[in-house]
Amino acid sequence: ELLFDIATSDALSEKEKYWLHKNLTQRINKEGILKISVQEKRSQLKNKSIATKRFLELLKAGVKAPKVRRIKRIVPDSQKRLKQKKKRSEIKAMRRKIDF
Repeated sequence: ELLFDIATSDALSEKEKYWLHKNLTQRINKEGILKISVQEKRSQLKNKSIATKRFLELLKAGVKAPKVRRIKRIVPDSQKRLKQKKKRSEIKAMRRKIDF
């Protein structure tokens, strides 16, 4: 079992603490302590080493900020797309049968 108090840690910056709280909310208890418990092996020493590895992986994954994704399309691109769409619909309209 490994316990790590995020709020009182001097090794982490405020930004890193924020991202850890945001990304690892499921693993942090009400007191703000990250708890990792491992019982995979019969040896206590092996379980401790597994817990430390998991802890380091969680820290690396938890500190990362999410990617900034571009949401808006560029105006000329959307105009070009609409022109192509209109042209395509005209071609398909010409294929239809004519009703008399």
